[in-house]
Amino acid sequence: MSIEMASQAPPGRRWTTAFGIASLLASFGQGFALGTLTSALRVSNGAYAGSAFGAFGWFSALAGVTVTAGYTALGYAYTKQKSSGSLRETAGRRGLACTALTAALLVAALFAINDTAARLDLSSPGRAFAFGGLLLFAAAGATTAMVTFLWSQRSSAADTLPIGGLVVATVSVILALAVARYPVLVPPDLTVEGAVGPHNTMVFILVGIGLNMPLVVAYNVFAHRVFGGKLDTGRPLSEPPDGENLARTGAHS
Repeated sequence: MSIEMASQAPPGRRWTTAFGIASLLASFGQGFALGTLTSALRVSNGAYAGSAFGAFGWFSALAGVTVTAGYTALGYAYTKQKSSGSLRETAGRRGLACTALTAALLVAALFAINDTAARLDLSSPGRAFAFGGLLLFAAAGATTAMVTFLWSQRSSAADTLPIGGLVVATVSVILALAVARYPVLVPPDLTVEGAVGPHNTMVFILVGIGLNMPLVVAYNVFAHRVFGGKLDTGRPLSEPPDGENLARTGAHS
């Protein structure tokens, strides 16, 4: 609703604010839900036997804040890629801050997860090597993003490296956690295979999603073509007005 209403006449600005708040809440909710997978659930006769909020804990809140900060950094990286002028400059500064905050929160979460019921399983050399290698990829992606967020030159590298680095970092962290936890999905012993629905249900979902994938791909291609190019928001704050440029040029000549 806020997306539709933000494009209308006043009070569209309030709907834009509502969209931003709703996006932050959705991001926090996704991270919070992922964090609950670290809680040991009480199961009796194959059914959950705990309280309504039995899976909630301090790690869920930490995971929610971490995911929210990460998504915000990705949003600023995309904004820098799709804008010019003062908005691009502001997105670079804020994106750098959000990336640094996300990295700090992620390190805290990786250390804290071993205090939950879902300790990382790095007992075998293969798991440990893959986990460490993927975290190095994540660190390289985050470092690339932080270095290039403040690049002010108008080039494809300055626009694409921040979001590219963050995408690499995000995928690497997800894969690293999967490597360290697979096949256990929910502690202590609920595996991915054990959590899968009945075969007929999975086949039905696969067919339904498969038939809709061409439509989803076509829609995204269309949307990216419609919103191609950059949003020009005026002169960057760090760039002097034309009059000052002319004065400097005359002084040098």
